[in-house]
Amino acid sequence: MAQRIRALLLFCLVAGVSACTGVPNLAPPPYTAVPVTCPFDRVLMFNGDSVASEWANATTLAGYEVFNAAHGASGYVFELLPTIGERVRQWVELCGEPSAVILSGGGNDFGHGEYVSVVEAAATELAVWLRDRGIPTIWVTIYPFPERSPAYPLFDSQRRAYNSWLRSGGPGWGTVVDLDPVMGGDSLDPKFWTWASLTIPDVHPNAAGYAAGASAITQGIEEMFAQLN
Repeated sequence: MAQRIRALLLFCLVAGVSACTGVPNLAPPPYTAVPVTCPFDRVLMFNGDSVASEWANATTLAGYEVFNAAHGASGYVFELLPTIGERVRQWVELCGEPSAVILSGGGNDFGHGEYVSVVEAAATELAVWLRDRGIPTIWVTIYPFPERSPAYPLFDSQRRAYNSWLRSGGPGWGTVVDLDPVMGGDSLDPKFWTWASLTIPDVHPNAAGYAAGASAITQGIEEMFAQLN
């Protein structure tokens, strides 16, 4: 508990604390997502962590609006903020069913010591909830980490296990967009690295990496809609 309180204080110090946007009961500050339209009408709702937020910012699809409901430091289990599943449910209950939900997360869970099986159970519970409402869903695999990042030896095995579970149809509902082939395979392609220091790459991709991932996600959404129609 003390560790999570320290993490929360550090996060607020770095991110800044702002007031909520007037949308009730969704999350405490600094979560400030605002729906593009409510009730939803031809909306692609992205949810997840900081990387999911960047996928949303880099994604466009003709005829649809993108609602970026993701937030940094989020997880399926990790509770610094309301979980990814909690936010999905809250927005659907508030604004109705979007045209699709795009989910990208898990890295923060593994970074805070959660077991893969626990994250998979939370994702499966959310998948059942989405299935029961017939909401088209995209699951995005966790992109490769740079081999030279300190996160690589610590969390890459969890990342691989979770991605393998997604690709095998583990959640039981939705379509998977696999970013490994697009972004480097076993390790993030160096052309997509950003730098945490002069010698150590960050776990977050650079702008080119986000563009490459978003392109694959857009293609996955288009293919899913084609199959549904």
